[in-house]
Amino acid sequence: MWNSGIRNTVSVHNILKPHTLISEISIEKKETPEDAFRREVLEETGCEVDIIKCLGTIEEHKTLANFKHISYVFIGKVTKDTNECHFTEKETDEGAKILWTTPDEGLKLITNCFDKIIGSKYEDVYQTKFIVYRDKTILEYYLKEITMSKEYFDVLDENGNRTGEIKLRADVHKDGDWHKVVHIWIINQNNEILLQRRCPTKDSLPNMLDMACAGHLTTEDDSITAALRELKEELNLDINPNQLNFIKTFKNRLRYSDTFINNEFADMYILKTNKKISEMKFQESEISEIMFIDFNKFKEMVNKKQSDLIMYTEEFKLLFDFIEHN
Repeated sequence: MWNSGIRNTVSVHNILKPHTLISEISIEKKETPEDAFRREVLEETGCEVDIIKCLGTIEEHKTLANFKHISYVFIGKVTKDTNECHFTEKETDEGAKILWTTPDEGLKLITNCFDKIIGSKYEDVYQTKFIVYRDKTILEYYLKEITMSKEYFDVLDENGNRTGEIKLRADVHKDGDWHKVVHIWIINQNNEILLQRRCPTKDSLPNMLDMACAGHLTTEDDSITAALRELKEELNLDINPNQLNFIKTFKNRLRYSDTFINNEFADMYILKTNKKISEMKFQESEISEIMFIDFNKFKEMVNKKQSDLIMYTEEFKLLFDFIEHN
């Protein structure tokens, strides 16, 4: 269909378990996305599937092609493999085949092929890179969902003491239970402050500018252990515990929605480093980009309450004091 000069199409993407295969599915007239999912998976892979959940939707705007594309993303479980694939002539001509992998292996394959894409007589590199980048984004989000669904937190009381109860991350946020997190601010020898831009798929405050590194304490973690783990996972930084300057513990009450209530005790740390951006490697499933910001420029951003900057009013005061006196 056509709308305001922009071509709109809708398709379904799926992630099949127990192993992973991603395929693109076009929705026919009068079909629901769920019907299209089951039909095309059977045609293209020979597998009958049950839908586990809808992971979400992706909307693409291809400026050069004047093209808008909406994809529904499902997680499905194979219930029967008929071993009968029915590729189209175009798919066969392009060398399409079924390849089952683990999610991690699939992400590596997609990531490695992105810069090696060549055009075909059906699709140019511009169009194909959209498809590959979309599939990469889907798998990154899926892997994050798996990881978070298995995280267990210690439930705390209102004074920050362990109650002895352990709950899944999603349940802790749904029920508004108190739990522990670490906040790590990073500054370099020029007193520039490292910021990250949160990934668009984050379950809270997507696309916002945030402190360099933060994360939850999982069951039986202590604060330092969690801080060291998050620095390694998010920024690939290996440091000694004595490099972390503990500043203060904050008690925060945050409510993002009726099902996401974030009651937390946040241990604030400051890390001084000589590392350059080029020496860090950020976790793409969590972070879109990282940058060092001049101290005075950052103070200006805070004072103006820049719209895409997450505000930590009390932490900003202590961070500025630390920089000015060290």
